[in-house]
Amino acid sequence: MLFLALVAQAQERIVTLSPALSTMVCDLGACDALVGVSSAARDIDANIERVGGYFDPDVERIFALRPTLVLAQKHHANTLSHLAKLGIRTQQIALERLYDIPQSLTLLGALIGRQARATELVAAFDAALHDVPKAEKPLRVLIIFGAPATPDLPLYIASSEGFIGELPALCGARNAYEGTLPQPRFGREELIAAAPDRIVLIAADPEPIDLDAWRTLPLRAAQEGQIIRLSGQELLIPSIRTTQTLRRLCGALRD
Repeated sequence: MLFLALVAQAQERIVTLSPALSTMVCDLGACDALVGVSSAARDIDANIERVGGYFDPDVERIFALRPTLVLAQKHHANTLSHLAKLGIRTQQIALERLYDIPQSLTLLGALIGRQARATELVAAFDAALHDVPKAEKPLRVLIIFGAPATPDLPLYIASSEGFIGELPALCGARNAYEGTLPQPRFGREELIAAAPDRIVLIAADPEPIDLDAWRTLPLRAAQEGQIIRLSGQELLIPSIRTTQTLRRLCGALRD
């Protein structure tokens, strides 16, 4: 039985349609099984076929790779439907909330025969969530995606309905956005009304911002220079590495 399982793993041909899923497959020790990934997957071997963008994967290109399994997220539902009609095995993976990460690792481990590694990663993930420095005060933290240069640009906010927006609570702080929209967008007025004690600008790449423009806001966070910038591709990808994002955020809130 073990021999048959090893043969099955060796023959697996996996296509992932999001960077998070590519990362998870590699974390489970099955990177060699990847034959196609999203063009948004930066940290994956450049020799692996790119099968289209994050929101527009190419069904024909995927089919040509003869995958045994295609992994995707909720917004890829139509693509998965087309692939299933072509006889390709597919699996939709939930990766919106923080608790989705360990559940998805467990599911993927079972799908690709890496249960032991999945169990190990989930245990490490759960332990790391509780082993972080806590803020000394119950700060109101507003996380903004993309590090906009000025506060007059559209501001895309991390809601507590998503994994990044859930992180402040684990640092002993609060998300200053208290609504339930999954991807709220703020203008200057909404930003001022939120009254955050800290503003966190989070982006995949370091972006220049106009700190003087931000300091014109009538907010404690702006007036006291409490604008934190965090950058890195891994920050925006839900995976085992989200615990590193959590540690960086908690550490910054204590400074």
